[in-house]
Amino acid sequence: MPTAPILINGRGYSYASFSFNLGATGIPIYGITSIDHSITQEKTNNYGAGENPTERGLGVKEFEGSMTLQKREIEKLRAVARDGDITNLGAMNLTITASIEGDPGASIAYVLNNLEFTSDAESGSQGDTELTSDVPFIWAGRTRIG
Repeated sequence: MPTAPILINGRGYSYASFSFNLGATGIPIYGITSIDHSITQEKTNNYGAGENPTERGLGVKEFEGSMTLQKREIEKLRAVARDGDITNLGAMNLTITASIEGDPGASIAYVLNNLEFTSDAESGSQGDTELTSDVPFIWAGRTRIG
């Protein structure tokens, strides 16, 4: 009886395939251990005659996210921020790229535009071998590259 191939599509995206560049200088940021970003939009059914919606109304879009940064990356940002507070950094772009080895058609690249940090906090506990902090941010639009 024939068996299905173990790998149908080959390699997939993994966190190791992503790279991040923050700001106009395009300097790589290696200490991002996780990132989440989302666009949400309010959508509401509008009603007229009858019991079913007759149209849909759209509200504003929200652009929110957070990243987990290693302590050394946070300190690099604080070193250039007014008063050492990363919420004082101006708007900057975050370029995110990823590729899959051997599959040039699977490369992705996009920019989160006008990213600004909304909190400057840190945490740590006895026994931690790595200090990281979750840093929330807002942003305004995504631009695909290529």
